[in-house]
Amino acid sequence: MDIRFAKVYKRNQAARKGPNYCGGGLESLGVTDPMLSKCVLLAFLFVLPLFPQAPAQPQRAAYRPPPIGTFTNGRFHHTLTGTEFTMPMDWTIGFQGLSSGGGEAISFVTRSAGVSDTSAPVEVFVWMKSHDLAAADIPDELRSKIDFKAGQREGMGITGFRMLKNTLQHKTIGGQLALSIEGEFDEANVKMTEYNTWVMSEKTHVYIRARVRTQDFPGFQGRVDQIIDTFVVR
Repeated sequence: MDIRFAKVYKRNQAARKGPNYCGGGLESLGVTDPMLSKCVLLAFLFVLPLFPQAPAQPQRAAYRPPPIGTFTNGRFHHTLTGTEFTMPMDWTIGFQGLSSGGGEAISFVTRSAGVSDTSAPVEVFVWMKSHDLAAADIPDELRSKIDFKAGQREGMGITGFRMLKNTLQHKTIGGQLALSIEGEFDEANVKMTEYNTWVMSEKTHVYIRARVRTQDFPGFQGRVDQIIDTFVVR
């Protein structure tokens, strides 16, 4: 018995060293003949592509909120309130969608706004919401927004934010009552100015905000005012 086993073992070892040996990976399945192993492996390679493969899962695209309005020749029209304004060609959309207080907002950024550091984009933010307000209540409602906004900024932890009451201006924008005021705060040890404007009609409330380094604000304000002057608030 031992002699017979030795002969079989030697024969198998010799076959392993032969030119047709494929690695013996099928021995665990009871296939010990090297030529048969090679045939089985080749058949497996030819048959495998015939089996259907699981379809690749499509990658989910990043969510983009639907636009809140339309642009025609650079003029923006807000769908819900009918507010319209024009943006210069060197400004691009940064964000649009739902915003705080149940309003909708859109922002625009530029790198050529007459500022000292053109590598840092400058943003104009426009917030719009429908409301129902008596005409007689509009002046008081406008004034209340100054303290409300200052408190909001303080609650956000903006360092040293304060409204500069001596910069308050009462205006008429697009045929509606409005006011503007500058705010001041520190950002990374840089003095910043926030230019705030509110416009109200009996049906619509609009808030416009722009931020820039205080040293650049005198040259920047004119560009923002040019945009604000194009507003129509219904």
